[in-house]
Order: sequence, then C-alpha cells, then structure tokens
Amino acid sequence: MTRPSTLTVGLAVPIAFTVLGVAATAVLASRAPAEIALHWGADGRPDGFGAPALLVVLVAVLGVGLSALFGALLVATVRDPWSPSIWHKILAAASSGATALVATIGVWTLASQLEPGADPSIAVGMGSSFAAGAVVGVVSWFLQPRAVRATGSATSSAAPLELRPDERAVWVGVARAATPTVAVLTLALLIVLGLCAGIVAFSGPAAWPFLLVPLLIAILMAAFARFTVRIDESGVVVRGGLGLPSWTIRAVDVASTAATRVEALSDFGGWGVRFGTGRRTGVVTRSGEALEIRRRSGRALVVTIDDAETAAALLVAYAARAGADPS
Repeated sequence: MTRPSTLTVGLAVPIAFTVLGVAATAVLASRAPAEIALHWGADGRPDGFGAPALLVVLVAVLGVGLSALFGALLVATVRDPWSPSIWHKILAAASSGATALVATIGVWTLASQLEPGADPSIAVGMGSSFAAGAVVGVVSWFLQPRAVRATGSATSSAAPLELRPDERAVWVGVARAATPTVAVLTLALLIVLGLCAGIVAFSGPAAWPFLLVPLLIAILMAAFARFTVRIDESGVVVRGGLGLPSWTIRAVDVASTAATRVEALSDFGGWGVRFGTGRRTGVVTRSGEALEIRRRSGRALVVTIDDAETAAALLVAYAARAGADPS
C-alpha cells in the first residue's frame, strides 16, 4: 500500500480534524445548556463560564490557525513530499496531533455538559484529549514515507580575494528572514496573543502575566530575524538584531571559508541559532546561500547570507594575511 505524502498528512489530515471538530461541536452546542463551563482552575473546579457557541468559535480559530501555521512551514520548506526529512515528518505529525487535540477537547467539553448541572472532571477530559492527540500524531508519523537523512551541501574552500599588501577592504552584509518565514512567525505570534488575551479575559486581571508570553516571542523575533555580518582585517563579527546573540572569530583562527547552500529545516531543523552535524552552529534566517566559516579548532559557523562567495574570499584572504592556513 502506498503511503500518503508528508504534505497530505500535514495538510489534509489537520483540515479534516478541524472540519469534523467544528461540525461536532456545533451539533453538540445546539443541544447544550445556555451556559457551560469553559475554564477550570488549578483545583480542578470550573471557574469560567460562557455560551457554548464560544467553544465552537474557539475550536474553529485554533484548528484553522494551527493548520495554517504548520501547513505554511511544510509548503515553504519541503522540496519532495515523498522524501521528507525527519523534521518535516515531525511537523506533519505535530499538525495532525495538535488539531486532533483541539477538536477532542471541544467535543468532550460540550458532550460532558449536555445535562444541566453536570460536573465534568477536567483531569479525565484533558487526559483523554491528550491521549487522542498523541495517538493521531504517532499514526500520522507512520503514515508518511521514510525520512531521508540530511547530508548537507558539499563545500570547497574559497580562493582568497586578491588584495595588495597595503590594501584594506570591509564587507558588510545583512542576514534577513525570508518573507514567508516572517509571515509564519507573525501568524504564530497573533495566535499566541489571542490565546493569552482569552486566558486573561476568562480568568481576570490576575492572569496578566500570560501577556508576557507574546511579548517575549516578539523580542525573540526581533533578535533572531535579522543578523549583521561584518568582515575586516580583524576577522568576522556576526551580531543579532538586538545586539545579541553575537559571534566574533579572529582572522588568525580561521582555517577555511566557503560559500554553500543551506536547507533550513533539513540541515538544521529550523530557523534561528541551530546546531547541525559536523560541529556546525547555524545562524539560519532562511534557506539558500550561506557563508561557512571553519575554525582551526574544527568548529564551524554557518550564516545564511547573500553574496557569500565574496564574503568567503575576503575572509580567507585576511586569514592568510594573519598567518592562518586557509586550506
């Protein structure tokens, strides 16, 4: 039997669970009392109530939002849905499992309160919902084709840029996140902001610390969505959008540099500051052209940036001038 592709599992299955969840909760909401429990406190007792229709809307918004978020990541990164990386399989399985979890929670919440005065156990409901999500996620994993191990792009050391002994040059570049990545991150931020605002609305002013979560995400986006790369005779400095994180590699410590290509999800498992095979640290803002700097210690820094060939040539020239072996 032919297995469905990763895109099918990561797109069709979550959409199906979202449609089924919305339909089931809509039917149950029409039979439920005018007011039901929508939130439970730490003691397991209901402490937030509202109309059943609110739950239908919540299932729809979360289901569509999660499907769009995971789906956009898959569409933007998977090149061959029949030969996915392990990270693509994880994304597809997580998407299916998360939407199944949302739908199950919605159905349980309404089904357990069809009788007036019902007092459902949140432990039972959440336990069964998470179990359902986990089962769907595991099944979705095994439905997909076998994962292909990422091997990375072949690289060769750059030839040094020709500089006269008294000549100095500076190369400055900016590594920016691709527009689809920014759109996905913005969508995720809006979803988290909506969820946190909903928690505060149901729980009262005491829950305001939840609003710090989207603020933290916004700060991380500002720090990791843009990096500045500067190469001069002293070496290379890579600095994040807010000044941190940053890396400084002296020219004398450079063993080799090369222009390469990076597939963010396959090679490093995502975006941001990542760790890959071969003792490589990745500053990954997008897939595509990248500068790879190999230290004499054997560790490497990979930065996704345009015009990586010129950057590599200049840095290896300064490394040679500083007395390092650029080969």
